[in-house]
Amino acid sequence: MNLRYLRVIIALIIISAAFIFSFNSVMNALSHSSSNEEIEVPDITGKTVAQALDILEPTGFGFIIEYEEGAGSSAVIKSQSPSAGSNQREGSIVKVVIG
Repeated sequence: MNLRYLRVIIALIIISAAFIFSFNSVMNALSHSSSNEEIEVPDITGKTVAQALDILEPTGFGFIIEYEEGAGSSAVIKSQSPSAGSNQREGSIVKVVIG
């Protein structure tokens, strides 16, 4: 198999996995959205998508992923919004940029 096709297949697998994680995370956040309690947003910059999910899921936050062009399989979170340390309502969505 051509190396180029293999890279495309790997990229599609990574994007699909990230979409599934993101979808599950958003659904989890929506199920917590009825709470009015504000909690501190954890710092997930420098983490992988899997690590971010492990950190955010117990807190009730969901996340949406935006990929920068050229983000590879070892890409990590470069930025997040809202920022770490801010207080947000439980069930809020954290937007992350992967690069």
